Amino acid sequence: MTMATRSRITDKGVERHIEYQINERSAERPWIGRIAGKVKKSLSLTEPYIFTGTAPPMGPRTAGDKHDEIKQYPFEIKNGDFSTGCVIPGDLIRRGEREEVMKIANQLPTRSIQHWEKLTLEVLENAANNADDGVTITKAHIDGVGFFSEQHPARDDNPNQSNFTDVAVTGSSPANAEEAGTIWRTGIDNLIQMLDDQGEPMNEDASSFTIVIPYTQKHVFWQSMSKEVILSGGQSVDNPVYQYGASEGHSIRLQTSVRMSNSTRFPNLSNAALIFRDDAPGSAVKRQQEYVRPVRYGSGSDWSNDNNQAWKYRIEASRAVGLASWMSCYMVTWS
Repeated sequence: MTMATRSRITDKGVERHIEYQINERSAERPWIGRIAGKVKKSLSLTEPYIFTGTAPPMGPRTAGDKHDEIKQYPFEIKNGDFSTGCVIPGDLIRRGEREEVMKIANQLPTRSIQHWEKLTLEVLENAANNADDGVTITKAHIDGVGFFSEQHPARDDNPNQSNFTDVAVTGSSPANAEEAGTIWRTGIDNLIQMLDDQGEPMNEDASSFTIVIPYTQKHVFWQSMSKEVILSGGQSVDNPVYQYGASEGHSIRLQTSVRMSNSTRFPNLSNAALIFRDDAPGSAVKRQQEYVRPVRYGSGSDWSNDNNQAWKYRIEASRAVGLASWMSCYMVTWS
């Protein structure tokens, strides 16, 4: 008779597994990777960065070379220290309970990935909370006004640019696919028509967008994108935004966020849709990370894998998220 054998697990092996998962698994959720560009590895607690504007538009050539200075907007991202940990009973390791051990250990890399979404939405919530209404500048950003503002500067012969607006709905949230379609179509249309500080369209070649909405709104938004016939005023009508993206040659991704549904933690994003240009020269959000690493240490009088002992594992990270290119993001709220 052949006895089944269990593959050997060691406390150090679990640590190496966690480290492998951190490095080899996707370091972010796909939509975070599209909207939040990762900058170079930080070498210090605070890193300065420069966001450059756009090159001047082409015009009639004149004698001699003329080079307009590209406006530069410096900003800083300050790292914070974060960690998460779990305990694995030494007895599970001693008995080779690989499946149970990995169920526990794999939670740490997952939490590390989720953390990027938390940081990104928190910084966007702060920006939404400090949105400029066209009268008062509540919190200056890289171009002297807020990230979400109606006062982003343009050329003298053009009005100031805005990257947020409000759409009226019949209730406290979009009641149907028609209202949801109006929200995200308004955001994309306004984003494409933005002008740069030269008075030229800056997003006219945009072709890829991500729309982030509260999870509680996913049904009406999904219907607005996928249903050819929708209800309007109790009647079945053709969906005016059906295949809107395809007809314009656009790729549009809908992303839901459970966090944004929490009106207590995210009061300004719980009634908003965030539209990001995925293929923008500069991403709306920048992320940086100084380090991320697993840490293993024992518990009790000794570090043996006895029944009454346990191993503690922790992931430590120094990372941060900062706001960058306002012209790559548009916020549409509803009320």
